[in-house]
Amino acid sequence: GSGEPLWLDLLVHAPLGPRRPSATVRVVANGRSVARTTLTEHGAGQEVRARVPAVAPAGRETVEVALIVDRTMAPADARLNTDVRQLGIGLVALRLGADEARAPLALTG
Repeated sequence: GSGEPLWLDLLVHAPLGPRRPSATVRVVANGRSVARTTLTEHGAGQEVRARVPAVAPAGRETVEVALIVDRTMAPADARLNTDVRQLGIGLVALRLGADEARAPLALTG
């Protein structure tokens, strides 16, 4: 590792409805909380960006990322579809790199 911070870009979506009009997501990288955001839009996706501190010590070359959601919901409860699983958020895209000045993530296709 170069000791330089990295930038984590996520494109996520949350099934929202009357029982869950928003969802708070905390992003944890290598055990350290690096971002917290509240999703309020249902649909294609919302971008979350976080600065991840240098991945050193001891030459560590991996970044472990966890997304922690404050509460779940079943899409069937909001009549979005018939899925009864308790879901937090959907991860559409993830990008991790050293370049801070990158274009936002976008849905393609």
